[in-house]
Amino acid sequence: MGKHNSYGYADGDDPHTITLTHDEVLILFEFFERLEERNELRFAHPAEWSALGRFTGQLDSIPWELFDSKYEALLAAARTRRAQGFEGHVPGLGHVAVLEDGSVVETPDPDGG
Repeated sequence: MGKHNSYGYADGDDPHTITLTHDEVLILFEFFERLEERNELRFAHPAEWSALGRFTGQLDSIPWELFDSKYEALLAAARTRRAQGFEGHVPGLGHVAVLEDGSVVETPDPDGG
C-alpha cells in the first residue's frame, strides 16, 4: 500500500475542485477539441495527457449545447460574454481587443512588440 496523507488519500490523489462558469466550460471544450482535431496538442510527459483527459472528460458531460443546432451561435455568445472588453496580447493572435459585438480586432501593442 502507498503512503497516505493526513486526509486519508493516497499521496497525490487528494481531490481539488475547479469552478468554471458554463460559458468557460463551453469555450474550453471547444478549445481542447480544436487542438485535438488539428493534432496541435504537444505534451512533455504522459501524465499531462492523462490529467488533461480526465479534465476534458468532465467537460464532456456538461455542455448540452453540443447537440443544439445553434451550437456556433451559442459558442460565439459565450466567447463574447467572457472576453468583452479584453485588450492584450494573446499567443497566436498578437495584441488584440474584443469589441462589444464580440469581434476580435488587432490593436497596436503599447510596448511596441
